[in-house]
Amino acid sequence: MASPQNIYQVVIKGNFVCAIEPISSYDTPIRSGTPLEIGTQLATNFSTSGTIDGVYAFQTTSQAQEFAVLCLQFGKALLDRRLKIIEGLPPNFKSYFSDEQPAQDAEN
Repeated sequence: MASPQNIYQVVIKGNFVCAIEPISSYDTPIRSGTPLEIGTQLATNFSTSGTIDGVYAFQTTSQAQEFAVLCLQFGKALLDRRLKIIEGLPPNFKSYFSDEQPAQDAEN
């Protein structure tokens, strides 16, 4: 196992990367896996809890950086999808909810 000074944590809050920093303890489980495995885990976390928030620890800065980039790409994909939906709302929509289709005004 890596020594404490070689452990780096990625802190995710509000689905955004807030920190990539060294840590000196083993309080956070070390994550490993391919980018596909990590991306799949992020998607699973999001589908079950609606967030990817958490503290994730890695053995190297490059692993932490790769994970942080995947997290931000995941968030960007969510934003891009919602932006497309909002830009496509009809002129007289009643409301928008991310999990529902917008209701059109019954009069139009």
